[in-house]
Amino acid sequence: MTTTAFITAEQTARMATITHVAFFTNYDVPTAADLIATKSELGRVAVTTSLDALNVINGSYTLLTSTANCLNATVTSSTSSTSFTLNSTTGLIVGDRISIVMSVTGEVQRKVMTLPGGNVVTIDAALTSAPGAGVVVQQMISQRGLITNGTGSANSGLLMDCVQWKKYKDSTMTIPLTWKVPQK
Repeated sequence: MTTTAFITAEQTARMATITHVAFFTNYDVPTAADLIATKSELGRVAVTTSLDALNVINGSYTLLTSTANCLNATVTSSTSSTSFTLNSTTGLIVGDRISIVMSVTGEVQRKVMTLPGGNVVTIDAALTSAPGAGVVVQQMISQRGLITNGTGSANSGLLMDCVQWKKYKDSTMTIPLTWKVPQK
């Protein structure tokens, strides 16, 4: 038996309001109480919506080389396993997710707790040892969210759906993606 799925007026209206996908650096897991104004937005791209054969809304977009680029820095010195100095902290804010690539343990992710100045970063949990000079530290995209009725400006519109999405992205990367929009 074959069934035919019909597009409802509600699906069409909902699909029309989805305008962007935004990328955030917040470390904490997204919750239903999150508001766009409380997010640390790294960038956003316009999204094109469509319905698949099961009438699930899909959002297609391409994260271009010029959008949502993360800081890529190196440790210049460290005072402990929770505090170190980078060659740059431009773009980092308290609450960001960072990746620290240690030679022995490999990549570990931590939350930025303080940025007291002088390119010093304090993290939420100790590393196995103080990171040495030259250790790579990368800001991470930790969440992506669907935006309704937004513009190209950061923190505009309403946050419709937000999920964890841990990814480092720099200006050499173009990422085409599709997002299945959760149904009500």
